[in-house]
Amino acid sequence: MRRDWLRTGRKVEGGEEEAPKKRWEVHRAPIDQKKSTFLTKLPAELRNEIYRLVFSGPAVGDLEGETPPVKKTPVHPLSLLLACRQINTEATLLAFRTHTFNVTATPSYHTLQQSVRYLSPSQVQAITSISTFQCARSCDFITNTLLLFPTITKVQIGMKRENKLHLSIHSNEGLGYIYGQDFKADAVHKYVPHWFSKALRDMTTGRGFAWQKGQKWTVEWPMMESSACYLMMEQRQGQGVIAVPTMDHVDGLALPGVEMCPCKYCGELTWLHATLLQETGRKVQVEAMYYGVVEEDTKINMKLVEGSERLPVVKVMAGTGMQWDADEEYWEGLRKRNALEWKKFMKSWVGWDAGKKSG
Repeated sequence: MRRDWLRTGRKVEGGEEEAPKKRWEVHRAPIDQKKSTFLTKLPAELRNEIYRLVFSGPAVGDLEGETPPVKKTPVHPLSLLLACRQINTEATLLAFRTHTFNVTATPSYHTLQQSVRYLSPSQVQAITSISTFQCARSCDFITNTLLLFPTITKVQIGMKRENKLHLSIHSNEGLGYIYGQDFKADAVHKYVPHWFSKALRDMTTGRGFAWQKGQKWTVEWPMMESSACYLMMEQRQGQGVIAVPTMDHVDGLALPGVEMCPCKYCGELTWLHATLLQETGRKVQVEAMYYGVVEEDTKINMKLVEGSERLPVVKVMAGTGMQWDADEEYWEGLRKRNALEWKKFMKSWVGWDAGKKSG
């Protein structure tokens, strides 16, 4: 007997067993909770608002990461549905519409399909928000979610903060990208994390699924519609004066989906929200989230000494490093310091060698 079928054990005329009912077809009438003030005296509108607040908790709370120890395990929001039959009856579909379901296993098409095999069609149709962790094929997760859940409106992808996070954010930097050709492409290249833009690009270009004519998707960035994002003329080495997309930090941080880049090196803003728009008119919000705490490298030990004047430095490696072409005075001082260190080394080595021979 398949697990997703529930047999009633009753017989029909002719002696044959009644056809099995699916799990969600077995109806249990709710028991009137006459002594419950919440269910008997609160209007349905207020109860629904309370349900929404319970079920719509932030999905980032479900993500893996170290959390402070607590005396008892936090209760999952959906556990409210197990309180009584009346709450289960009137709040189940609302819970599925408002809660963000987190997929922790490999987000393949088969995994997603099997994860909802015990749900009723109405419950599957009610799911509007799903999240998972970033992986090498995040584009497949987005594609499979759009295919399996026709009513989905929000997809969240979590990226863990780590010491080498800048490699996944700025890995497409330093490859000779030329600004000034297309405003949208320039802005995406500058402000969108590489792993995020790549996942969206692979999904819309059909890497995981060949979208047919009339069903293709495009990516829209709401931040570009704001006056906080504009073009500014800059002098770029080897490119002359060109127009570069620029976003004001104060006004930009006030926009939804705009945060400071978590790499801690570039000091730029980053765009973490995008809108997928299908030719059919369907819209889906895709959000990137960062979670966890970066462990500081204990080997870093620097002592900075304030200089007498500002050095003519040049930013390199996508703004993560600085380069200074020293003058002749610096190199002369370096040669003297190296010569002094070499003399000290030779003196100690000669003394050690002489002592070894005499012994």
